[in-house]
Amino acid sequence: MMKIEAKRRTTTAAGALAVLLAAGAAVAQTTIRVPADAATIQAAIDLAVDGDTVLVAAGSYNEALLVGELAVTLRSEDGAGATTLNGSGLDAPILTTVGTLTVEGFTFTGAGFGGAIDADGGSLVVIDSAFVANTNRGIDALATDVTVRGGSFTDNLAANGGAGVYVLGGSLTIDGTSFRGNLGRGLGGAIAVRSATLDARGLDMIDNGDGEIRDSGGAASVPPRVFGTFGGGAIYTSNVNGRIDSARIIASKAAFGGGLYIAAGGTLEVVNTLIADSLTGTGAIYTNASAPIIANSTIVDNEDWGLFAQRESRPIVRNSVFSGNEVYPRSIEIGGPGIADVAFSIVDGTASATIGDGVVFADPRLDDAFAPLPGSPTIDAGDNAGVPGGITADLLGGVRFFDDPDTPDTGAGTAPIVDLGAIEFGGGQAGPCRADFDGDGELTIFDFLGFQGAFDLGDLAADFDADGRLTVFDFLAFQTAFAVGCP
Repeated sequence: MMKIEAKRRTTTAAGALAVLLAAGAAVAQTTIRVPADAATIQAAIDLAVDGDTVLVAAGSYNEALLVGELAVTLRSEDGAGATTLNGSGLDAPILTTVGTLTVEGFTFTGAGFGGAIDADGGSLVVIDSAFVANTNRGIDALATDVTVRGGSFTDNLAANGGAGVYVLGGSLTIDGTSFRGNLGRGLGGAIAVRSATLDARGLDMIDNGDGEIRDSGGAASVPPRVFGTFGGGAIYTSNVNGRIDSARIIASKAAFGGGLYIAAGGTLEVVNTLIADSLTGTGAIYTNASAPIIANSTIVDNEDWGLFAQRESRPIVRNSVFSGNEVYPRSIEIGGPGIADVAFSIVDGTASATIGDGVVFADPRLDDAFAPLPGSPTIDAGDNAGVPGGITADLLGGVRFFDDPDTPDTGAGTAPIVDLGAIEFGGGQAGPCRADFDGDGELTIFDFLGFQGAFDLGDLAADFDADGRLTVFDFLAFQTAFAVGCP
């Protein structure tokens, strides 16, 4: 500790000149190690100045950390699997920040009062970190620009919603992150964003929110549904601008919006997103006084409406698939007192909406991974103009505009014509036969075994969605490429 302080305070004339010429760059190079240079993480933070890095050795730490108005990095030496910040017994959040903070490679667990990270102003960047079993949110941010890259949120709780991440004001940018078993009551089982901007990409969301169907005791009416999450089993937004791109939302639960609840003003786009097997009392997607754009998404096999538009809602649906969404005792894919504007989409059931060009009432013919089967009416049937700007890939990272030579174009635009739904038929292939993992010219069980072996070893040859990471999306992309077969 004394060594670090002495180094900062001893400056020759030549050294002072060098500091001035470097405009402070020398200060930015300091790394304070825990426990080598400081016995505790908080002691290291107290030594830090803007630009410093606090590097934490592997272990479990039980501290209530306070970062003032600093621009610093808090990084683990060996990653989240080896370094835990445990909030058990603390009467404060594990980490409180009002500055410009980057956090990388920690597991946050056991937080009670105030949650794992409490951010109030400034900016917060969280990289490759895990939030597990915190009882009052993983990240709770007010008027803060929050960025989350990689990592996971598992089994977190929140009495008022946003059990994984809650952002009020500011912004949330989140990429390549998984959410499992998070239970936010109120609004937002896993994520809640209010009066902010949202840029969400590559989310893998399974079993978030709370609800169940109870035994009716043989009654003829639909069994009673009981919900602990009011709205947005996976994500709740209110007065939010931005985009949700390539989200996989499975088995989420809420009374309103089993997958998504989109409220109030703002312009939110939902693109390349899959919502399936959600349990809800009113829609897999629920819109309330809002007009989101739902494009190239697949909403299938949910318990209740696929899309429910509440009062003053005017959702715009393009290039999407609604199928198997059951409102007892029949299929109602799109409904509500609001008016959805639907064009160039598959609706496998009835709809209360404004029906425009290119809407097909038919079975979309999808496989078990919700990708189009050969001959599916989704293939080359979309409207190229309905794809939001900048979208060039589908849910699995495959080519978004991919022509199937065996299917006549029935959509609108200049070929190649976009497909309907979250996954483009054939778009995942980046060569003559991408799923031929062992290169023998045939698709067999050995290709599956080869892919699995590469994935287990961390070999990026298994990175089938080409995002630089190995996730469940690579399994889905491989399965789709295998189903497409070889030319």
